[in-house]
Amino acid sequence: MNKSELLSAIASATKLTREQVNSVLNKYGEIVADQLIKEKEFTVLDLGKMVVSPRAERKAFNPTTREPIVIPATVVPRFKFSRKIKQRVAEEGK
Repeated sequence: MNKSELLSAIASATKLTREQVNSVLNKYGEIVADQLIKEKEFTVLDLGKMVVSPRAERKAFNPTTREPIVIPATVVPRFKFSRKIKQRVAEEGK
């Protein structure tokens, strides 16, 4: 499901227009990003939890020149699904 399909599904299930749903989802994305930056985690209702996870510095090779390079340490967002979602997918997703 892409964003357009999600907007249509939410709009048809509620009394909101697609534009209103789009505005809400865009603002939701901004709030999630702000919260991850400040608090390093964000719980998404019953779906799971977004967390900021450190990624260590690592060595790699430039594919063109084959010279070794160092990729610096950074932080990346990760999503951990809730036990409830994992169980439902395992049971119904077969």
